[in-house]
Amino acid sequence: EFVDGHEFSLEGYCQHGVPHIVGIHEKTAMELPFFMETGDYIPSRINEEQKNSLIRATEAVLIVLGVKDSLFHVEAKLTRMGPKIIEVASRMGGDYTHKNIEQIYGVEMVKTGAEVALGANAEAKPSEPKKYIMGKFFIPKTSGVINKISGFDDIKKDPRVLDYYLHKKVGDTVSIPPDGYEN
Repeated sequence: EFVDGHEFSLEGYCQHGVPHIVGIHEKTAMELPFFMETGDYIPSRINEEQKNSLIRATEAVLIVLGVKDSLFHVEAKLTRMGPKIIEVASRMGGDYTHKNIEQIYGVEMVKTGAEVALGANAEAKPSEPKKYIMGKFFIPKTSGVINKISGFDDIKKDPRVLDYYLHKKVGDTVSIPPDGYEN
């Protein structure tokens, strides 16, 4: 179901000033009072009209900004009044974004970025989605010290879990805004 103001990231590359979108991540809703991502879906769960409006807006902003030869990560909100661009970056998407793009669409962003940087014609062409991935960030409700971690033994055994990363251990601190933005 469409949610006004839902956020997406579009990943791709520009070569010779021509934008090529290779994948769209749908960001999961942020939990108030924090302005933090909680995870995403790839491919996005939007209809073709909504997808095409995001693609057209992304291509237009990259052309207007004069992006010639670069990877890009564009974040946009899809509203009832059309897409609204909120970030344009000449870089690969962060966290596991490039890994998801490769697993879903078969496009290796690091290789594509090297081809663009070296002036070779990039050959990245996204395939139809091979699978669907949902990413989830675990965001603490309060700041404090971790005294127990549980549930990861079950995650390791679950065949639906592609990968996970736990960068905290018992004894580490976690901070919520305004002291930190940890997940």
